[in-house]
Order: sequence, then structure tokens, then C-alpha cells
Amino acid sequence: MASTPESQSGDPVAPAPGKHELARARVLFAVMTPKASLQPWYGDFVAALNGAHEVALFDPDKNWDDQFANVGAVVDLGGFAPRELIDAGAAAGVRLWQVLGYGLDHIDHKYVRSKHIAFAHSPGPCTAISLAEHAFHLMLAIEKRWRASQEVLMSGVYGGPFGGELDGQTLGVLGLGASGRALAVRADAFGMKIAAIDAVAPSLPVRLANFDFLGSVDHLDELLEVADYLSLHLPLTDETYHLIDGRRLAQMKPTSVIINVARGALVDEDALVAALESGALRGAGLDVFEDEPLPLDHPLMRLENVVLTPHTAGLTRQTSIRRGRLAAANIRSVLLGGDPVHGVVA
Repeated sequence: MASTPESQSGDPVAPAPGKHELARARVLFAVMTPKASLQPWYGDFVAALNGAHEVALFDPDKNWDDQFANVGAVVDLGGFAPRELIDAGAAAGVRLWQVLGYGLDHIDHKYVRSKHIAFAHSPGPCTAISLAEHAFHLMLAIEKRWRASQEVLMSGVYGGPFGGELDGQTLGVLGLGASGRALAVRADAFGMKIAAIDAVAPSLPVRLANFDFLGSVDHLDELLEVADYLSLHLPLTDETYHLIDGRRLAQMKPTSVIINVARGALVDEDALVAALESGALRGAGLDVFEDEPLPLDHPLMRLENVVLTPHTAGLTRQTSIRRGRLAAANIRSVLLGGDPVHGVVA
């Protein structure tokens, strides 16, 4: 009986299937966190796949080996798969692990690739519009004093409170990827000045009349000093964890506002609460938090100068459709013997 081939690390490697087998392979759709909603993500992905492959929903309470039979690709909603599930996929010969999201802070994608599985996620352009619009929604809610207006409305009193205008204010964009660029375009249309920094220089020029690229993250202090609104558009990594801490919050103007639609842990929440309570910061618009769901007794819940939303910035139907189409394209490519259209190799 022929032995099972091994990788250089000694791990067993499933025999490579032929193109005919890959073309008929099944797709396993996995939801590994109870916080995630299955729809419309599942329906939009199935529609995009257009019957090219059978799709099954993974059930963690049923036999894993049976569910991985003839599976060529896994679609991981949110990217919360544990190593045990990745190991099961590798043993079954899965060729692609597709995360139906952008962030890579929940899954060890290097571990996936060490198991000889191609890894892909949904790139920034899939959610750029939804994140930019949501960030702008939070900015307007703060500037127009939406929470106070609702309280006044419910009291039956009209004529207040006074809000402000975004026109002429400076938006600081921290992270000039797809969503940061999309926000800059919208801010420019509102007459705002835009200052931005990124890990690298923009790969494409930003042609806006009031746009100033300050440089790399080494220029963060300069950005903090000029920003009336600071909007975060960075991934969460070891380097960006608590990037905005107490020291950096103290560098901002007391009239400034923090906007975060990226990852909660980019900001030290204890330091943020202290700044908001003391008046060292005017306000915050937050869609993401260090711990989710945000505890109902969290200090952020009671602050009047804060607008909160439940991690919904990327939850638009258009985003779901774009991600479904991207995942389907990746699966078609890999299961026909090619590479994912948007793979992760770093």
C-alpha cells in the first residue's frame, strides 16, 4: 500500500487531485462565531457561484471528516476558524481557504499556508464605499449633535441644540487604503481639508484640491496636531495595537473627534474614555470596540459626546454581493488549477 506523502515539516499532505476532481469539488461554508449572521452572505455567495460547485454549511456538532469529504474550498465567514478546523481541511485536501472578510487578526493565515492551502480574503475595495459612508455618517452625527437633537425632539422642545459644519475643518485620515481614499473623496466634496498618512506612499495619486499627504506613520504626531476629525483605516497588527493611546490622544486638540470603523483595539479604550470624560477630546464616533459586543455597562455607553454603532459599517448588501463574487472567482480559479485572484502571501 502506498504511503501518504509528507511535507518538509513532516505533516501529511493529501495527494493532489486531478483537474477533473477539482472541477467537481464541493465548497464548505463555515460560520465559526455565534455573533455572525449567515444571511445575506451565504445567499449572495451561492448566487455568485451560480451552481458551479455544491455548497454545504459546516456544522461543528457533526462529524468533521464526513463534512470535508470531496471539499475543495472552504469559505470562512469572518475568519474565525480554529487550527483544528484548518487541520481537518488540510487532511481532506482542501485547496483554498477563503475568508469572506478583510481583517486577518482572527485567523493564523500563515498556518493555513503552511498546510499547503492557498489563502485569500476580500480586499479593501469590497468594503471601501460602505466604510467611508459609515465613517462620514458618524462624523455628521457628531457635528450635528444627533444624540442631543433626539433627546430634544422627544422632549417636545424645538429650536436646539446648535451643531456645527464640516466645511473648512481638517480630516486626518490614518491609513490611505481603499476606504481611507473613499472617505477623503467624500470629505473633499463637503469642503473639508484632508491630511493623510500611510505605511507607504500612495500607489496612486490622490487628486483632490485640499489633500496633503504627510508621509508614513512616522508623521503621526503631525497628523494628530492638525486633525479636527481623525478617522482610522488601518488593519490590526502587533504594530498598530493601541496605536492611539493616552499620549497620542493628549496631542490632539480638545475640539477634535476620533472616528473608528476599522478595529477597536487600534485605540486604547480606557485612555479614550478618560479623554472624553475630561473634555480633552470633543467626541468619538465608534463602530468597533476592543471587546464585542460592547458590554452594556461600558463607560462609552453613557457618554453624551459619543455615537456608537454595533460593528455595522461594512454590513451593506452591496458589500455582501461584492464579497460573494470575489470569493466565487477565487474558488473557480483555484479549483481549475490556478491561483486565487486575490490571494494572501505575506
